Amino acid sequence: MLEEVGPHIPKTHPLFRWEAARQVRHGADLAELAERAAILPATLTRCVRRLEQGRLAAVVGTGKGSRVTPEGIRLRLAQLLLGALTEERFQREKEELTKGRLTIEDHRLGRTDTDYRVLNGGGRPIFRINIKFHGTAFVQARERVGLDPADCFALATYKIHQALTRQLEEALPYVFLVLSCLGLTSRAVSELIPHEFTWFMATAAKFPKRDLEEAIVARLLTPDYAALLADIRQRISASEFRVLSASRAEQLVKERLFERVFALRQRGFTQAFRNAELDMHFSLAGELTPVREFLSIVAAESPQRLTVLLDRGEIA
Repeated sequence: MLEEVGPHIPKTHPLFRWEAARQVRHGADLAELAERAAILPATLTRCVRRLEQGRLAAVVGTGKGSRVTPEGIRLRLAQLLLGALTEERFQREKEELTKGRLTIEDHRLGRTDTDYRVLNGGGRPIFRINIKFHGTAFVQARERVGLDPADCFALATYKIHQALTRQLEEALPYVFLVLSCLGLTSRAVSELIPHEFTWFMATAAKFPKRDLEEAIVARLLTPDYAALLADIRQRISASEFRVLSASRAEQLVKERLFERVFALRQRGFTQAFRNAELDMHFSLAGELTPVREFLSIVAAESPQRLTVLLDRGEIA
């Protein structure tokens, strides 16, 4: 019902155009809705056509002075959704991975650079985890950094520095847990984001953006959207987690700086690759450790020796 849209919102608000067009698409009478929403039938017809074409901005707009586009909103939601699905996979498997020898604390609600902390049998923290999803292949990896595109993982250098700073401040080793599922890109997943959520993000600017994004992602993870995400979940479940410690990343940066950070060799990098980050590139197979192998070492070593090994970058 149009009346349910909100009694305090004027009928000139884009919300009414969108809601009326959505109802027409679901079989409602166009002339009746046009009259109730105070919209010309020809205008409503155009809105229905634009909604069918996925041109949400042409129906609801993006707000005065806003540079946000529906495509940009869907892309951002897709990135968060892939991260949440990766964490969901880890949540399902963490007990099986640790086999009761370790405890994993969930720190995601803090919205910090720490997703989980791992504790030993005595309840003492032994390292922190930051989970990364990797779905986009670096097509020019062989020419740029000497790695096969299927074996290349890029990590922003500032993230390595942040991890090392956190590790030094708290004397607690920091590791990146990477799930590589090439081909499952944010752009591909963005096409699955329902237009309703895109519209909601575009028009609800008075609310905190991150709160809305997380609420939408949480909604997408409910059983109502299980069929929509079934293929993505299957592909993520078939992929392997690998581990890279901040210390090991630092070692490789020092050893292969100009070889693997091709931005440092590229004249005019910022002009040629606008908005690109300064990335260090790693070999998934050769420089990251499979998570099961890593956790087996963790369980077998004493906390003191484990801390030393992680700090030296000798086991991941």
